[in-house]
Amino acid sequence: MQYHAKQIEALEQLSIDNYCRQLLYGGSAGSGKSFLGCDWQIKRRLKYPGTRGLIGRSELKKLRLSTMATFFELCSMYGLNPDKHWTYNGQDHVVKFYNGSQIILMDLADLPSDPEFQRFGSIELTDAFVDEAGEVSQKCIDILSSRLRYKLINDKPKLLMTCNPHKGWLYNEFFDAQRNGTIRKDRRFIQALPTDNPHVSEVYLESLQMLPIIDRKRLLEGDWDYDETKDRLYEYDDLLRCFRLPNNDKSNNDKFITADIARMGDDRTVIVLWNGLHGKVYSIKTQTN
Repeated sequence: MQYHAKQIEALEQLSIDNYCRQLLYGGSAGSGKSFLGCDWQIKRRLKYPGTRGLIGRSELKKLRLSTMATFFELCSMYGLNPDKHWTYNGQDHVVKFYNGSQIILMDLADLPSDPEFQRFGSIELTDAFVDEAGEVSQKCIDILSSRLRYKLINDKPKLLMTCNPHKGWLYNEFFDAQRNGTIRKDRRFIQALPTDNPHVSEVYLESLQMLPIIDRKRLLEGDWDYDETKDRLYEYDDLLRCFRLPNNDKSNNDKFITADIARMGDDRTVIVLWNGLHGKVYSIKTQTN
């Protein structure tokens, strides 16, 4: 298989780097994200008999129609024949290989009926690949990571995630953290663009060029700060800064009072004494006319 340079870098992080446990790859369209994840899962299962991987996405339907289409295409390219080298049970959503290895397919969306992801049950995994991880919550990833403990290869749990740029938890925990040099020591982020992929057709690149500017910046240029346009009302970093204290704020001795005074109708007067950014004393009085 001919990998491009960014895919090779990702595979090295997943196999050679002993400190990397969570790798985020992508950040654009057409960078070979699903291809990389499916290829990695297939080859791990073939190389290590009896191991168990997982391929997940927010919705099982999306997983079957998109990610698994790539998976089955790769199986065919490698000469792996169904019912001989692998079988797929569409009821329990498990791919079983001839050497005893398995890949479990699972939807990873947050469900009101399962806020703690009890559907993971007692599943134990060797490794996992989450496609379009921007659609999945951080809590899901944390719980999934805790399940990586079955027949670990070199005693190292490995989680591969792919995504397009978005302003969710991946922005803070991976992209921005790596940019600022504060990323957790067991995490890595590899930015890959469609121009890094020599197998992408010119027609596809032209279609990305024709997208509206925000989509073009996200999917073609891999711009994670895509909403920092000239007519924005505020800087995105300023929004994030609202929820954390400055690094040099050690005393938090500045005190303030804010008040929302009731006037007419059913209303409340709310007075808050603040210590730094922490509300300490609240006074709430209801006024009824």
